[in-house]
Amino acid sequence: MSTIVAFPEPAAYQRPIDDQATWLEPALDGGDAAAERMFLDIALDSAGELAQRREVAAYLAAAFDRDLFLDEALARVDSRDAGDRQVAALLLGAPGNLRAVFPLVALLDDPAVDVRRAAVRGLAGIRDHRVLSFLLGVLDRDDELVATTLNALTVFELDSTRPLFDLYLDSADHETSLAALGAFRFAPSAIAAPRAVRFLTHAEPRLRSLAVSILEQSGQRRFLEPLFPLLGDPDTRVRQLAHEAIAAIRAAR
Repeated sequence: MSTIVAFPEPAAYQRPIDDQATWLEPALDGGDAAAERMFLDIALDSAGELAQRREVAAYLAAAFDRDLFLDEALARVDSRDAGDRQVAALLLGAPGNLRAVFPLVALLDDPAVDVRRAAVRGLAGIRDHRVLSFLLGVLDRDDELVATTLNALTVFELDSTRPLFDLYLDSADHETSLAALGAFRFAPSAIAAPRAVRFLTHAEPRLRSLAVSILEQSGQRRFLEPLFPLLGDPDTRVRQLAHEAIAAIRAAR
């Protein structure tokens, strides 16, 4: 069975939820119960802006005592409103919240793809190896959730999931390739850099940018040569990143 990596403190937690509400941190600093309740009310307000509600829900689940909102989240799993179901799924994704596993698994069959995405993120947020089989099952049966699921799988030890990321690196879907390559940002450079090099000439600028960033992290001078051609890349962002990466690698030695 796979093992779970050590997780950072909530304020630094960036995976698998990629839309962390960092603007909440000062307001919730110190565990103010009244502030927590206020933000929970924002998350549960069906009339509120959905993007903000999702941000708040994801942050609360990662950062605070799940007992504050577990029952209220479970009560909304069967809501007729897809936004409410999304928020409920994200709230249920609290570390160790095994009581939420089966409600979240049920949401993997929701007719709304955004609810299914939230359910994948919620399952990963539980941070328990026992949810891994459910996430792997999503890859086999829901093409719309492959990229989201690959992002979610980054909470598990890379040794247990690396074959999956390798399998999807060359996907025809750019979002899927981005998720697969992105997983290697958390890997040792000896593993990540050789995979990144081959994307320096990819047609998708975002993949070229990500590859450059991974090579910069490696700090290895042997990657300077493949980076030089990107100084003339047609994409402004890629050119900028290449310039920064070359400067950083040179300065590291």
